[in-house]
Amino acid sequence: MKSTIIRLWTALVLLFLLAGAAQAIMPPEVYATRSRESKIKAIATIVSVDLDQSTGENIVTFQTEFSLHKDTPVEFTGFCLSAVTEKQKNMVGGTIYFYPQEQERVFVTVSKDGGMITSMTLMTPELEKAIINTPEKLQYGISRVRIVD
Repeated sequence: MKSTIIRLWTALVLLFLLAGAAQAIMPPEVYATRSRESKIKAIATIVSVDLDQSTGENIVTFQTEFSLHKDTPVEFTGFCLSAVTEKQKNMVGGTIYFYPQEQERVFVTVSKDGGMITSMTLMTPELEKAIINTPEKLQYGISRVRIVD
């Protein structure tokens, strides 16, 4: 009887550990790949940020200034999550949170028009120059892009 309880306890502990691991942060390359493979890569201004009450997602509307893809719409949307409550801030997992603000100028990657925001980086003069002149120097990472030499 005692060994059965120990086995059951061990099985439950392993189950909880495995379930927790499934929600863990993924390797950085997973996030970088999502950004690199996004259909939209653009310098854009955030026009609006609206909360979808049914999903808890922010729906962000962008105005395109410059795009690395010729078929990017003049205006496009993407969705993201923002942790705003204490409960959300203490969550563990692989979800990347963004905090878009209207009128911010960003370099954004979105899986497709209306899809998931895969990275969002505030614009700087250096970043803008690299995006326009040497986009091959962009390195995609977890939630943002940076310039490499």
